[in-house]
Amino acid sequence: MSLHYVITGAESGIGLSFCRRALQDGHRVTALCYADSSSLAGTGARIVDGYDVRLAPPIPELGMIDRLVLCAGVFKPDSVGAWDFESMLEHFQVNTLGPLRVVQRCQPHISKGGRIAILSSCWGSLTENEGGFYAYRASKTALNAAAVSLAHDLREEEVVVVLLHPGFVSTNLTGFRGKLTPEESVEQLFGLIETVEAKDSGVFLDYHGQMVPW
Repeated sequence: MSLHYVITGAESGIGLSFCRRALQDGHRVTALCYADSSSLAGTGARIVDGYDVRLAPPIPELGMIDRLVLCAGVFKPDSVGAWDFESMLEHFQVNTLGPLRVVQRCQPHISKGGRIAILSSCWGSLTENEGGFYAYRASKTALNAAAVSLAHDLREEEVVVVLLHPGFVSTNLTGFRGKLTPEESVEQLFGLIETVEAKDSGVFLDYHGQMVPW
């Protein structure tokens, strides 16, 4: 059955790989791209250029959504005593509030039984925090908390929410230093989205399907 995927951060990295993977399986894709979308030219995806999750403007001719995959993110290193508070605000605007704004925009269009997959990070785990990277960690921890609330609030609508840690992936966000390619990560994540049962909505999984501690 062909599903409709709406994917943020679709122009590069993990978002781009999600688009290609969904199209490979014959699904329809609306690709929300903040930057240059030439990587999606000729793929068959419906491209929405200049889409800023900090604003989450209306998406024309959206129709019903079966899978909402939220990949847009920002990462800038920081350390104790050298905090850039404007950068911290940017992290929260993009990594925390951005997904919520997109969900708010798209919620009326999400089908019964639909799924919202949110790219988080093990660096948002309080248990696994080893210091540093304050802005990124805090923005992802806050995102995790909001996503769990979202899972509870959308349960009656039978919409499943899943938080995903993609691993250390070689993208522009990591300076292309990751151990995994976007394709390798997405090949695992793509199937995981479908395995989460309604009773487990709000779960936080890594790309192996293992629970990530809060």
